[in-house]
Amino acid sequence: MTPQFGARVVFDHYLVRQSNGGNFREIPREWAAAPIDPTEGIIIGTRTLTNGAIENLPTRSGYDIDVVPTYVPREHFRAYVVAFDMHRKPFYVLPEHTKPEENR
Repeated sequence: MTPQFGARVVFDHYLVRQSNGGNFREIPREWAAAPIDPTEGIIIGTRTLTNGAIENLPTRSGYDIDVVPTYVPREHFRAYVVAFDMHRKPFYVLPEHTKPEENR
């Protein structure tokens, strides 16, 4: 399906940001699909999202070594921004989790 602004869709998963464990040097940050009851919505845009990690990189400033947290993207992908309610934040939804809404 080619995204069209204002297209009505039904989706059954949405994306949530997760931080899965990690250690002092690297904290993974990934988008994961969360199931939801089939919901009607309207495509209001697209976004490029990334999976990656926050790396604590040592840097030298003066005489001390500081640790600077830096986000490093590792994977890029597209998602639709789908509005489903006037009073709630839109969801990010992968294209494979959407289907066109049947005509009423």
